[in-house]
Amino acid sequence: MTLSSLFVTFLGTTTLLLSDGETRLLTDGFFTRPALMQVLLGRVAPSPDRIAQALHRAGIDRLTAVLVGHSHYDHALDCGEVCRQTGAVLAGSASTLNIGRGAGVPEARLCLAEAGRTFSWGAFQVTFLKWRHSFPRFYPGEIRAPLVPPAPVSAYREGGTFALFLEHPAGNLLILESAGMVPGALQGRRARVVFVAIAGFPRTPAGRERLFREVVLNTAAERVVPIHHDHFFLPLGNPPVLLPGSRVTMEWLEQRCRQEGVDFTVLPPWECVSLG
Repeated sequence: MTLSSLFVTFLGTTTLLLSDGETRLLTDGFFTRPALMQVLLGRVAPSPDRIAQALHRAGIDRLTAVLVGHSHYDHALDCGEVCRQTGAVLAGSASTLNIGRGAGVPEARLCLAEAGRTFSWGAFQVTFLKWRHSFPRFYPGEIRAPLVPPAPVSAYREGGTFALFLEHPAGNLLILESAGMVPGALQGRRARVVFVAIAGFPRTPAGRERLFREVVLNTAAERVVPIHHDHFFLPLGNPPVLLPGSRVTMEWLEQRCRQEGVDFTVLPPWECVSLG
């Protein structure tokens, strides 16, 4: 089996569909993408229609699992409804599982993720690693009871942040939904492909270099794929509208990858791409 046996579809923000032809995993599943004014002034809720349309466009009818790195609304708002529509299990923090409970996901399909815990789905081994959010003051804390929408975005507390490390016979993947860092958390981990969030990427040269060395050089990555670069207050287009500042950060990351002989790949939204 080669790395080409793995396929990925970028579906906006930090939502990735990963498949080896048998098992299908989805990260986050954020499809509603409420507008900025609604986020700032109102309450947010999953849109079952938008979610169903996005799942149909992506060719998703069934999923094995939805993996959530942290519980802010731009990651976890739709996770419970996605599980309801696809029959997937939901894996994430205690806060994430309370979002699932608020959406009516049965307890039997809720998988509590803890730092270092590994789950097996098909040929995938998925380990949740302790990580740090790039903006630790942005709605910290826990969601301590089932969260029933609509609710203000402040109700979607971080609930702790994980990096997702996926082992597979076709190659290992590392998914960083936030650009914070826990030094040494990836020690001994090797990943052929690293997906790294652009939103919240360090602004200082020293900070950028530290993160690059920690997540790219120390994992011996062969390819870097940017995520969380699109303007998630707008519908996802192809090409997507970028978040302010994303282009500059992506250009820095691409140049740094080129210096190290690492491939830098920007995935087109909605298109299934081989990781070979």
